[in-house]
Amino acid sequence: MKKIRKIYSNLWEKQVSPIGLSVFRIVYSTVLFFEVLFIYRYKELFFDPIPFLEPAQMDVALPLIGWMLTTLCLVVGYKTRYAAIINYIFTIVFISSLSSFEYHIHYIYTAINFLLIFLPIGETLSIDSRLRNRESTLVSSVYYFLPLFIGVGLVYFDSTFFKLGSKMWLNGNGVWLPASIPNVSLLDNAQWVLDSKFLMKFLGYFTLVFEFIFVFLFWNKRLRVPFFLIGALLHIGILWVFPIPLFSLGVFAIYLLLIPSKFWNKCFKFFKIKPILKASETPKKQKKLALYFLGVVLLFQLNTTLNFSPLRAYSYKFYSSVGIDGKIHRVSKIMENFSSKLLGIAPHGVFVDSHFDGYNHLVSIQYVSENGDIQWLPITKKDGGPGEYIQGSNWAFLSFRMNGPKISQKKLTTGIVRFTAFWARKNKISLKNAKFNISIKKIENPEKFEWERGFLERQRNKPWQQAGTLIWTDEQPFFTLKDIESM
Repeated sequence: MKKIRKIYSNLWEKQVSPIGLSVFRIVYSTVLFFEVLFIYRYKELFFDPIPFLEPAQMDVALPLIGWMLTTLCLVVGYKTRYAAIINYIFTIVFISSLSSFEYHIHYIYTAINFLLIFLPIGETLSIDSRLRNRESTLVSSVYYFLPLFIGVGLVYFDSTFFKLGSKMWLNGNGVWLPASIPNVSLLDNAQWVLDSKFLMKFLGYFTLVFEFIFVFLFWNKRLRVPFFLIGALLHIGILWVFPIPLFSLGVFAIYLLLIPSKFWNKCFKFFKIKPILKASETPKKQKKLALYFLGVVLLFQLNTTLNFSPLRAYSYKFYSSVGIDGKIHRVSKIMENFSSKLLGIAPHGVFVDSHFDGYNHLVSIQYVSENGDIQWLPITKKDGGPGEYIQGSNWAFLSFRMNGPKISQKKLTTGIVRFTAFWARKNKISLKNAKFNISIKKIENPEKFEWERGFLERQRNKPWQQAGTLIWTDEQPFFTLKDIESM
């Protein structure tokens, strides 16, 4: 305990250049801008019960434009503190509204956007620093580590327990299997990568170990650069393989905080930029508040990890033995709901068995014109891969809400209605009278999640089967659809 206190005290007392924080602010806020732009582009799909035909109760266009302008203020560092507060409010309002389109990065945005309010991110490389009549100050190194601890370390730590309860990860196939499902993988002409059993097993186990040790070791001075390089390569790999580019770039932006401030100082000297910096002292009250905040964060994380991960089976067994399981369940649910929406502290069971056990159908939709021409909607390619629409939130919605290990006909038809209505308006297709074919590609499930050579290409070559039709008549949808699970 004394050692932890000493580390915490040293982090506060060590004064470093704020340049790295400003670089992080610029890169992270740029990624966030494109995330909000993506939400704006698909706002009718996200928020309208039926896109364009049954509008949402509130027009979200102007608020989303306001959010984009706010992120641009953060990028250039104008009225940084106010922009960070407004940005966090927008985050709470919109991210909590995207339940059907929620995906992993949303929780990280929530956590980091909360922290931005308190971090000295506008000390340099900002309009604010140019406008104020004082020198920029050195900042405590703890400000570099808070986003890494909450936005990466705790996320990895929690996800590790899901992975340790997953046959797929324990078999060393936690990287290989998701990359071998056609609608999850972007790999093109790279079957040879997946066919290297040693490489796939190594990456699977290495990722598991790295995610577990990160939160305990990332603060170590000697490990910061190696951890940055590993994390950067890991997320470049995610960018290459999976249709979640802004997730990859968003976490990469946080990893920039691992780069020693000396590196940024040398970069600025090379370009002959010499920001004037003076030492500062962090008030004791601020240190105490930060310590209390970390205590609250750890309490929420403990609740999430113990009660919502695979550890739940053991913790609830203990609660039951002392007769408090009912009370704990109610309290833990309230705490998780609060922490996930306001601080981004949530269960991180991503790419585990429950996502892929029994996942054996892919869905595509084709528009049939009056003269019989067929046009594929940009949600699924002919080989089963993600279409133009499908990245980030849209990918999560199509792959795990509309589709999934056990397909719900209701959720599937609701999703088809939303995508066809959105696509039709964007392509000036009247829904007074329009026909869409619905096709299914039946794919295999790996036996016991074990590695197989040529698996991805074999699934891509599976044939499509006609599953039914959707006829829009006078802007009303009418389905003729087989039971997908029986196909």
